[in-house]
Amino acid sequence: MSALPPLWLDAHDLGVRILRNGDDPWLTPGEFGLFQRELAGWLGLDLVDLGLGPALEMARQDAGEAPADGGDIEDLLDGRALQARIVEAVTAVSGALPGRPVVLRLPGPAALARAWLGDDADDDAIDDTAMALAGLARAVFRPGLASIAVEETDAAGLAALQPLINLARHYETPLVLILHGADAPADGFAQVYRPQPADGDGAIVPAAFWQGDGAAPAAGNRFGRVPPDLHPDAVLAGIARLR
Repeated sequence: MSALPPLWLDAHDLGVRILRNGDDPWLTPGEFGLFQRELAGWLGLDLVDLGLGPALEMARQDAGEAPADGGDIEDLLDGRALQARIVEAVTAVSGALPGRPVVLRLPGPAALARAWLGDDADDDAIDDTAMALAGLARAVFRPGLASIAVEETDAAGLAALQPLINLARHYETPLVLILHGADAPADGFAQVYRPQPADGDGAIVPAAFWQGDGAAPAAGNRFGRVPPDLHPDAVLAGIARLR
């Protein structure tokens, strides 16, 4: 099992809006430590969630054209500028929040391939994307990371995850799966989060919860994405309900 705190929140987009007036710290990754320290202090976060989605999207935009296939995704994720940006952010966060667990969170191969390739995201493209994500994680991995996490939206992506499973085993680092909208077996992970958790799973906090619709998931491990447009008072009230 992973040793992550019971409550894990992705509040990056909210922090960009409230703390940086829309300026994403991925543009200046050396400042990521200060950003995460301010975010953790404001929201009382026990874990640093370093989601790579915004950094990957910036790299895609910098490339000037959309990837056409899995090979293009491999080339993009193998870019030295992207990898250096992520390493700088990981180093800054580790220095600014010593002792705080840091999770490197990647999009799953099917989630990323479908987002970038649309209908061209076939099984081969998903496999290529999985290899590219494993290569990226290997290039930016630093000792002391509490976990590597994969956030997947599609059961099709699970069959392609072996490269990341192997990588986590090699580094003796827990691999965590956040699985949205797919009721599928998931083996080889230290912890699995689902919208409808089975015994031993963590729960994904539904988006409606933050609008006051419905109760918080039962006590236990929980992952939630804080809506970026939520009023700060509503954010703090929602977190209090999850504690």
